[in-house]
Amino acid sequence: MKKTIPFEKLSTRETEVLKLLLEDPNLKYSEISQMLNISEKTLSTHLSNIYRKIEIKNKKEIHEISKIYKNTIIE
Repeated sequence: MKKTIPFEKLSTRETEVLKLLLEDPNLKYSEISQMLNISEKTLSTHLSNIYRKIEIKNKKEIHEISKIYKNTIIE
């Protein structure tokens, strides 16, 4: 059974972070921080929230699910 990921639980900024990760799996966290003009500490908080809300453990899992769920985030 395929697990449904609750993207609707993410804040606007969390969705932006996740979109960047889904679009370019090779982005470094420092690059994401610069792109969004936020500190790496703030990015870390967003990532923790994302991981908790969509029940994943790390960046690698985001990349694994991206193939299936990339189109479910509303632009």
